[in-house]
Amino acid sequence: MDEFYPYDKAIIRKGEELEQLNSGMQDSKDIYLHAIEIIQREEPLSWRLSMFNLEDGLMDNAYIRMKGIVCSKILPPISKPGPAGSLAKLRPHLCQAITVTRLGSGQFDNYIQNMEHIYLAFMNHFPDGKLDKWEPTRYQGVMALDAHAHYFTQKHFVPSSESIPFHSTVDPDGVLENIRGEDMVHAADNDVDYFVQLHDTENKPIIKRTSPGNFRIGDIVEIMMVILAYPAKDKRYKLMPLLRGILLLNQSYRDEAAILRMRSWYTPATLQIHKLSSKRKSVYFETDEIEETDKKMSRMSL
Repeated sequence: MDEFYPYDKAIIRKGEELEQLNSGMQDSKDIYLHAIEIIQREEPLSWRLSMFNLEDGLMDNAYIRMKGIVCSKILPPISKPGPAGSLAKLRPHLCQAITVTRLGSGQFDNYIQNMEHIYLAFMNHFPDGKLDKWEPTRYQGVMALDAHAHYFTQKHFVPSSESIPFHSTVDPDGVLENIRGEDMVHAADNDVDYFVQLHDTENKPIIKRTSPGNFRIGDIVEIMMVILAYPAKDKRYKLMPLLRGILLLNQSYRDEAAILRMRSWYTPATLQIHKLSSKRKSVYFETDEIEETDKKMSRMSL
């Protein structure tokens, strides 16, 4: 985002968006930690923020929602690169990631404060001093939060899991599937959903699946995350916001900035106009003029 982005409008708009959707997930500003537990999962080995699912009577991942402006992203689709072998070496590190901010608004501060309380809950779950520190990232001097999901999980971490097919909007050329190999799977934790909020004829919000290529810097989005900790080196643990989905709420301010940026390219100071001849030429000739021209041409004949 640059000087053309309407920051003030976007902050107001995000406040308006907050109450439009209720997808049954926990908004991170409304987390009630007394209703959430940290549950260990074996495949892959991890400890996850979980809550009771009334539908099946089991503990399930607590899906956390957070709204903000996209300030950084690494998203699909994956197009055909150079040599496939060079990309295959990067398989353990390839990921889809996004960073959102609210440009210093109070509601985003509440999000971060709740993430701090979540960190404390995990810290108390593990032996003292064994959980690595977590802190929000920064964007233009204000707090931001990033979440990511790898495209692959090593098979020995999830031995009972089958690979999930990549969505056509994520891997249209089959690049990821071709480099997956037998030692990697595209498991549930690697699968990210991409949606857009539209409106029907009665202006009611509806949600449709969309291509991840439609997301841009400056869009207002809602990200869905699972908060988990996983084992690291030296018997330590790391906290991670695992990206599970992104919902595009509004892109009008990004478009507004693009128009202003485009107009800056052809301001009067830089616009070059080629001078045209001021002498007007007739596009048609009267009959008498044509006859006179014919007579002159006949006298020139040999």
